[in-house]
Amino acid sequence: MRYSSELDFIIIGGTKCGTSTISKMLGEHRSINIEYNDVHVFSGNSTPSCSKELNAEIYGEKSARYLYSKDSLLRIKCETKNQIKLIVCLRDPVYRFISHYNHSLKMGLESRSLLEVVQEGCHSNYYLRSAYYKFIVVLFEIFDKNQVHVCYFEDMITNTQNFFDEICDFLEADKIEVHLKHYNRTYIFRSSLIESIYAKLFGARYRDRLGKYIPTLFRDLNYNEDTINSIQELLQMESEKLKMDFGFNHSKWI
Repeated sequence: MRYSSELDFIIIGGTKCGTSTISKMLGEHRSINIEYNDVHVFSGNSTPSCSKELNAEIYGEKSARYLYSKDSLLRIKCETKNQIKLIVCLRDPVYRFISHYNHSLKMGLESRSLLEVVQEGCHSNYYLRSAYYKFIVVLFEIFDKNQVHVCYFEDMITNTQNFFDEICDFLEADKIEVHLKHYNRTYIFRSSLIESIYAKLFGARYRDRLGKYIPTLFRDLNYNEDTINSIQELLQMESEKLKMDFGFNHSKWI
């Protein structure tokens, strides 16, 4: 086992921002060892260790919830002797909100319509995880900016090779050729009854296979423009503060 004090980097979030894809593709690098699943080394009372590959030169962990937990960030700083490198991937807050909602539907954790969730305003967990500003403030109160690489989900989709080249530069790893693969796609059954029964029995299991071979079983997850505009209005001030204080904004964000 390799202890937390020996970790070289951590992907800390945000949730539904492509962290699973990043960890999966970094795991294909011959010099990098990283768990694909969130292992929560620095959450709660978990044992501070991760799996070890003897031929790896760089060791990492991915837990997308760390960005939202000051206690986890402080524990990371303490147990890694403040030598760690952190990767933060941000996504258009509006589509992060929607992706999070879709994921909850898929897992059988949500029965409300998206409009009902939006009407809950800033009290929903979907909003709280999309309102990055206060979490970024805390992050840079604890860590130096040169320890943190901030990247964007949209760049991973549209300029994949450059996106991963920049991460490799940050980790001081050799660049490798990459090809984007989609992980954690959301498939929701067209029939609400089938969705409800399936979610209770199987959750997220086997949906990718069904979606690949029988795509007509599943909904088109496009939402109407009014609902999207309502989410944008809800998050607009947060996005403006993020841009004004940190320069974090992407041209492809709504």
